[in-house]
Amino acid sequence: MHSTILLCGDEPNIPPILTETFQDEFDVISAGSSEEALNLGREHPDISVILYGLDIANLYQDEALIDLQKRSDAVWILLSDDQGIPAARQAVKTGLVDCFVTKPLTAEKIKPLIENNCRPHNVRQTDITEQFTFSQIMENLPHAVYRKDKDLHYLELNKVEAEILGIDDPAQAIGKTAAELQGNRSMQSRQKNECSVLATGKTAAEHVEKQSRGRNKTAWFASTIAPIKDEYGETQQLIGITRDVTEMVRIQQENALLLKIIRMFSEAEDLESAMLSALEVICCECGWNYGEAWLREDDEDRLVRCQSWYGRPRTKLQDFFTAIRIHGFEKGSGLPGQAWNSGKPVWWHRRSQSPWRGSSQLHAAAEKAGLKSGFAVPIPSPNGQIQAVLVFFSVAKRHGNQRNAKLVSAVISQLGAVLERKRAEEALHESENRFRDVVEATSDWYWETDENDRFIFVSDKQKEFLGYPEEAWRGKTRFEVARLEELPPHFVENHQAIQARKPFKDFEYQLRDTNGNLHHLSISGKPTFDNNGKFCGYRGAATDLTEQKQAEHAFFESETRQRAILNNAPTPIAVRDEEGRYIFVNRSYREQFLEGRKNINGKTDRELLNTTIAETLAKHDQDVMRKAEDRNLEIGLVLQGVQRYFQVYKFPLLDLNGKAYGICQIFSDLTERRRAEERLRHSSKMEAIGQLTGGVAHDFNNLLTVILGNLELLRRVNPGDQKQQKWIDTALKAAERGSDLTGRLLAFSRKQVLETSMLDLNDVITDLEPMLIRTLGEDISVKIELCEDPGQANLDENQLGNAILNLCVNARDAMKAGGNLLIETQREYLDQLYAAQHDEVQIGWYSVITVTDDGCGMSDSVKKRILEPFFTTKETGKGTGLGLSMVYGFVKQSGGHLVIYSEEGMGSTIRMYFPMVSPSIEETEPKSPELSDIKGGHEKILLVEDDPDVRELGLAMLTDLGYQVIVAEDGYQGIEAFRKEQDFQLVVTDVVMPNGLTGIEMANEIRLLDADVSFLFVSGYSNKSQQEVMDEAIEANWLMKPYNIAKLSEKVRQSLDHEKASPSWKSQ
Repeated sequence: MHSTILLCGDEPNIPPILTETFQDEFDVISAGSSEEALNLGREHPDISVILYGLDIANLYQDEALIDLQKRSDAVWILLSDDQGIPAARQAVKTGLVDCFVTKPLTAEKIKPLIENNCRPHNVRQTDITEQFTFSQIMENLPHAVYRKDKDLHYLELNKVEAEILGIDDPAQAIGKTAAELQGNRSMQSRQKNECSVLATGKTAAEHVEKQSRGRNKTAWFASTIAPIKDEYGETQQLIGITRDVTEMVRIQQENALLLKIIRMFSEAEDLESAMLSALEVICCECGWNYGEAWLREDDEDRLVRCQSWYGRPRTKLQDFFTAIRIHGFEKGSGLPGQAWNSGKPVWWHRRSQSPWRGSSQLHAAAEKAGLKSGFAVPIPSPNGQIQAVLVFFSVAKRHGNQRNAKLVSAVISQLGAVLERKRAEEALHESENRFRDVVEATSDWYWETDENDRFIFVSDKQKEFLGYPEEAWRGKTRFEVARLEELPPHFVENHQAIQARKPFKDFEYQLRDTNGNLHHLSISGKPTFDNNGKFCGYRGAATDLTEQKQAEHAFFESETRQRAILNNAPTPIAVRDEEGRYIFVNRSYREQFLEGRKNINGKTDRELLNTTIAETLAKHDQDVMRKAEDRNLEIGLVLQGVQRYFQVYKFPLLDLNGKAYGICQIFSDLTERRRAEERLRHSSKMEAIGQLTGGVAHDFNNLLTVILGNLELLRRVNPGDQKQQKWIDTALKAAERGSDLTGRLLAFSRKQVLETSMLDLNDVITDLEPMLIRTLGEDISVKIELCEDPGQANLDENQLGNAILNLCVNARDAMKAGGNLLIETQREYLDQLYAAQHDEVQIGWYSVITVTDDGCGMSDSVKKRILEPFFTTKETGKGTGLGLSMVYGFVKQSGGHLVIYSEEGMGSTIRMYFPMVSPSIEETEPKSPELSDIKGGHEKILLVEDDPDVRELGLAMLTDLGYQVIVAEDGYQGIEAFRKEQDFQLVVTDVVMPNGLTGIEMANEIRLLDADVSFLFVSGYSNKSQQEVMDEAIEANWLMKPYNIAKLSEKVRQSLDHEKASPSWKSQ
């Protein structure tokens, strides 16, 4: 059977393309408008693809299109021109459509798009576990990782890539290109490689380039880019990994410099011998007794003496040498410092100023050695900087002469080059040591091959991992070391790169060590050429990835195991980021809070739930993350129309720096515990009272038995004494009233003996009617409304009659000036939603008796105690306070359910529910509407309710149904809200409200402002009783309390859709 493609739009060239492309898979139909598309959607339930080419703005506001989206789960593909691409991207991002395609439409464009999106759901959707694992791996990698679309817009990136881009939050880059974020600072070479990958579908070789890192740094980066292809081999996205190789480049540059210095000064003598030779030549040739070398300390303005010195006679100069060796000279200080400062030779003899001014120790040593003159000459480096100073002393008076100057200059010119070479050697040696330390410290090892791909060098580091001696590598190829007889398939591409003399990056293969253990290796290499461009071989590095692979595998198994545990935990668990977007939810949370919704990652509660629930769930989240501390709290929510209570444990998720990047919430359902506690409190209270009253009644019955028996015996003793007999009769009547009182106490304590039989409630009430009329008096108008078949119940007829009579008498007493009394029978099915709100109720059919009066009603404080025995509002001596207690005990003992609804000043309604048995018509359970079948809407509703709990419940239910709701606490606020807004389609109002304005009176006022608005009245009283007050009989405009979300949605839709005629209002 073919599926159907629906084309929305006036595009005559597209249907032939679709028909020809999908002739064996899809039927193609077209619609020129949204209304026509909706009609076709109703006629063709098999539509699997909707190709939308109308105005994109209509998708947000056209009711027909919105209705079509709700009715159909088809794939929506937006047809866009080039100018509409930004809007199309936004539509996909918000979930309005699944994808888009640009004009002109061709078979090559549309076929893979439709086939890919029409695959089974479990294939099209990204598995949340894989996505979560991939994201975690990305965030923990030390390298920059990113994913881009075909237009080079970022789809995903980790924090390292964000740092390179110079942004703080990776989310700032989503949907943008690197050029948009960095401008001219973006990596040009990497961008060229990205374009090449998209064009060729092949992985780009690693390329190294210098680039800014962040805002104020520069670094060297090596990038590898690979394509992400669909099942047809087309490149749809690309993934890139960028490593910071600044340190490696720096080491390579330093090594090159060190090698150059080594070659230049390989034949140079050491500094000590060069200095000693220079000193000896100058001293011998120029007649100086003493000579020494002073070297400039690196990066400091200070000269320190070299170990080389020459003296003759040595013994006489030893003390001077000892004194001066621990001394140093600043620039301009002493004979060496003066030569350094001037940059020219400096002479000294005793008639001039002493060169050791300020150092009495040196001055005394020079005097003792008999030094009378001296000469200091600076040694410049090739760049002109002074690097050392030679100093000579004589025991004779010497003056500067040309011969000395020329000889010293000749020696100095040679010595300067030697000294420079020596310093270069020392620098090279230091650099080599540093390079060696880096090589030894890193987990990588280095290798080099010749032009025949045979190893000529492998660093010793490999021995720690593989254990091979050097001879196992030298002169062999990689394939020979790995003992491969033929080239494995995964070696082909790498082998081709080597044959083409191209660099390669992160090629992975496996190799066994000397113990037979398998290692995962990753190698990178670069070809080397001599000065003539001849290929010399490859040089590169290898990394042992075994521990990393094992860790990744262990991490994957651990995360999979933990995710399975969390996902199947019965406790709801949710994880959000710092902006409230979902990262993870388990199955229990999804079912209880999100009604089973899927694809919620990245969305917030405000996008998925009504405002009340969203605000409750987010309560204290920011405090938990800001203070980085745990918090326990209890919350109450209306979920799917039922009041629920939860204990929520919230704790922050912290990164390595202790900064909160998200929050985890674990919910414990307290609903049943709270209900159990409430039932326990109520049951304990009533049980205690029942035990007390039952015990008192039992003992009192024993006393009454004795009293009544003795009074009967007294009557028989002297029957002729009329005066005595009268006293006895009075005492008997009092004892009988006491017996009746104990019967009521036993009825409340549910310890009376019931004589049950199958009763028809209509027959019982019909038999009681004459007595009720006589008992209640002429001031009470009694009206009896019996349903056709209320069903039968297994009850004690006498006790049922007493219960009805008690209710009627209480109603009469509440109507002191007379009034109306309504007695009704019904049959009603109490469903699962009702039973969930009333723990003592069993699901099933009930025979119901309702007694309604329009008397004084009850206050909240009275209603809380009305069922307690001996509690009465009547004057002293006019009531026992056992009437309703007896009724309650009888109903409970009969397995029933008692409901009392009353408003002070408006009357009361009391319903007795008795389990129905053997109904006269077939008993079938009414089909409870599924939550998905409950109808909602988008109309604007004014909700007026004085009870805060009922008002909150109504608001939550109506909001959950999709309506826009404004609330008011009484009739006056309701009128004010209507005047302010004046665009409501429906007013849902309680009938009885405080402050002197009922819901009916408020409705009359609002009707003057808008004659077309609909009303839905909510009341706990009998429909017929309230309708008589209004002189109306419009049943569709009434909703009885208590109600559930199914009843509320049904009545709201009836009122909005005008399924019943609107009432003709009258002035009250």
